[in-house]
This record gives sequence, C-alpha cells and structure tokens, in this order.
Amino acid sequence: MARQERITFREWCDHHKGVRRLLVGFCSLWGTGVVAAGIYYLPELTEHGVKFIREVLIVVAIPIAWYFYQRGKDR
Repeated sequence: MARQERITFREWCDHHKGVRRLLVGFCSLWGTGVVAAGIYYLPELTEHGVKFIREVLIVVAIPIAWYFYQRGKDR
C-alpha cells in the first residue's frame, strides 16, 4: 500500500484552484445576502445602518483581495 504524504493547506489550495474560487464565491454571496437583508429590514438608512453595510462590505473584500493576491503569485 502506498504511503500518502501530508500536504500543507497552501499546497492543497494551490493544487485545487477551485477552492479559492469557491471561497470567494461563498463570501461574496454571503456578503451580498447580508447587505440585501440589511437594506430590506432597515426601514430607513440611519447612520448605524450605513456603518453596518460598510463593515460587511469590508469583510467581504478581504477574501476577494486574498484571491487576487494568490492568483497573482501563480503567474
């Protein structure tokens, strides 16, 4: 029986490029859903509502930036 080598998370992500795309897609959909729910359930855009939407968009930008940073290293 062949012995399997352990690979690191980074090597696994590099081997499976779809993992990065899936992560970006999931975070984008999640963030879009949260922003849409926030806009729908907030009767008016108050200062707190605007801060909420801004912070969610910042959180969504992190995995997108990571994806493009990793993608740039592949070339």
